[in-house]
Amino acid sequence: MVKEAKHKGKRVFVCERCGFRFLEKKWAGACEDWERTHLSCNREVVKHALK
Repeated sequence: MVKEAKHKGKRVFVCERCGFRFLEKKWAGACEDWERTHLSCNREVVKHALK
């Protein structure tokens, strides 16, 4: 389940499996879904994560 948090005063969404933060909830959800089924990271999803 995607968590909501604050990062530098902005609302971000956190993948609970790996901890990557995203500005859009859809990317955090996609990250969790991918990791749950493939047990790895997806470069196309991770490129949307905050640095």
